[in-house]
Amino acid sequence: MVSATGDPVINDQIVDEARTEGIWLNVVDDPARSDFYFTAVHRDGEVVVSVSTEGASPALAQVIRTLLRERLPRHLGSVARQLRVERAALHASGDSTEGVDWRPRIQELLEEAGPVDDNVLH
Repeated sequence: MVSATGDPVINDQIVDEARTEGIWLNVVDDPARSDFYFTAVHRDGEVVVSVSTEGASPALAQVIRTLLRERLPRHLGSVARQLRVERAALHASGDSTEGVDWRPRIQELLEEAGPVDDNVLH
C-alpha cells in the first residue's frame, strides 16, 4: 500500500492501521516509516536491473538507472532468451547446468550483435 497524502496526521492514521493489519506500506517522502521502497527499473526482455537508494533520493536512483542503461548492451533480452533455450535443452537431455561456466557463451552472444565493452563481464 502507498500513502501519499502529504498530510502528516492522515499519514499517521494510515501507518497505524497498516501496522495493525500487517500491511506493508510505503509512505511517500518518509522512508523511516516505509516497509518497502520503489526502485528505478530498466527492463530489456527478461533482464531487469533495479536501483534503490532506500528512499534517500529517488532522483539519484533514476540517474543511476539511466547511467547503467546507457552502458549496458542493447540486446540483453535476446541473450537471456537464447540462454533460456540452451539451458532447457541441457535439462531436457538430463544434464545439469550447475557446473557450466556460462561466461564464454554469454560473451559470444553479446558479441554476435556487435562490439561489446571488454569490461562488461568483469
